[in-house]
Amino acid sequence: MAVSAKTGAGLDGWLEAVLSRSDAGQRIVAVDYDVYAEGEAVLGWLNATVALHAASPDWTRFAEQLLRALSQRFDTLGAAVGHVKLLVSAGAGYVIGNVTGKAETATLRGTAEATLDAVLTLNARVQMSPKALEGVVRDVLTQVCQGTVTAEAKAWRCLSPGRPNPSHRYDHVV
Repeated sequence: MAVSAKTGAGLDGWLEAVLSRSDAGQRIVAVDYDVYAEGEAVLGWLNATVALHAASPDWTRFAEQLLRALSQRFDTLGAAVGHVKLLVSAGAGYVIGNVTGKAETATLRGTAEATLDAVLTLNARVQMSPKALEGVVRDVLTQVCQGTVTAEAKAWRCLSPGRPNPSHRYDHVV
């Protein structure tokens, strides 16, 4: 079934099908954790929180420029994007942006207040090493700030996840 979370197309039919089925929960799906780990290992993971400050802020424009610059850089490098998500919080407002593939998949919504200070939360999963991902994000952030915005990393973690080892797994239908 084709559905769109963005437009809502197809959601009613999907929901009706899901709610009317009687076979839900009747089997346990086999998960090959080696394959799962292999799929995750090709992605660099980045999680960052950055304090922002500007004398003349336009946080919505800043978020748009950052998202566009990141997605274009990943496209130029030929790096497949699992997702790039950002949140810029300023005052009572916020801007949310995400990319889930090529640059044209970028979306932005919301409006942030023109407060002097804001907080950027960035989460990325991109097909490159964690070190390369960190370098790209730091470089693009510096370019977008261009002396008009100061950025101070409060939390910054880049990694490649280890193999999942679930501590609780059902071996039969409950």
